Amino acid sequence: MNKFSQKSVTGKVYKEIIKDSLILSGEKIAVAVSGGADSICLLSVLLELKDKLGIQISAVHFNHRLRGSESDMDEKFVADFCRERGIDCIVDRAKKINSYKSEDEARIARYAFFQNLLAGERADKVAIAHNQNDQAETVLLRLIRGSGFSGLKAIPRVREKFIRPLLTISRPEIEKYLADRNIRFRTDDSNSDIIYSRNYIRHQILPQISKINPNVVATLAGSAEIFADDYNYLEETARATLTTLRSENRSDLVTLDHKSWQALPLALQRLTLRLSVAEISDLTDITFKQIDEVMAVLRRGRGKKWKPLPHSLRISLVRGKIRVEKLNK
Repeated sequence: MNKFSQKSVTGKVYKEIIKDSLILSGEKIAVAVSGGADSICLLSVLLELKDKLGIQISAVHFNHRLRGSESDMDEKFVADFCRERGIDCIVDRAKKINSYKSEDEARIARYAFFQNLLAGERADKVAIAHNQNDQAETVLLRLIRGSGFSGLKAIPRVREKFIRPLLTISRPEIEKYLADRNIRFRTDDSNSDIIYSRNYIRHQILPQISKINPNVVATLAGSAEIFADDYNYLEETARATLTTLRSENRSDLVTLDHKSWQALPLALQRLTLRLSVAEISDLTDITFKQIDEVMAVLRRGRGKKWKPLPHSLRISLVRGKIRVEKLNK
């Protein structure tokens, strides 16, 4: 059994796995591997810990076919890397070259592949290689875009059957881990293109902020943990409150008592409305600004008493009741 320092990358990952029960003995863990430094590091660390944790490891790779021959070389690199180490590697690819119009579309396709693996019981969990720098960049990006409390909790360590064991590991630590072991990885040149917002934050903004706080990455990532804890408590409170406010609940309609809603603190007013919307629709494209505009209409209680939202949604005030409804097109 391999020994490792608690302060090493392997030791820190092991500590997080045990602390949060990210992985249980006997589980089949599929590691999402792009071929880049982060995912190769994650796969290598979990291989070190495989026997200690009592788990099975496989790799999964999705070829988006967005970078021509480079994408195919990534796929081959991952397959070769796994074969050399005796790891099962499951590969899927986009049906057509450049078939995704945005990063979101590519991400949706990739996660659909992962979900199919989970549904087919080929894995119990999928491990994703987001790291501490990714967390810091996400917090900053969402803050700049005007995200609310829920957005600032950033990347969760666990979401359903997806786990992220590297969130306490910085990018320099990952690079040192690989260099010390002479482990090769692939580099995506588009990650250096500052035309993309995240890359601009990574290569331009964070280096400037680090002149004020050299530990800014760890600080922002730590803040995300605090935001997550605080938001989770607030959400639990809002869900409990919602059960007392709700007088009607259908697949296309949630009705709340207006007087009781008005008596709530602003934070709970906002969150009970968002949770009501989530019960009948997707919160995608529903911004905090839109919810605040709805709140202004409901608090006013006179004049125009309804507000349209994306996804054919409308929130209105009718005879002392707040109606959150999805309209037929």
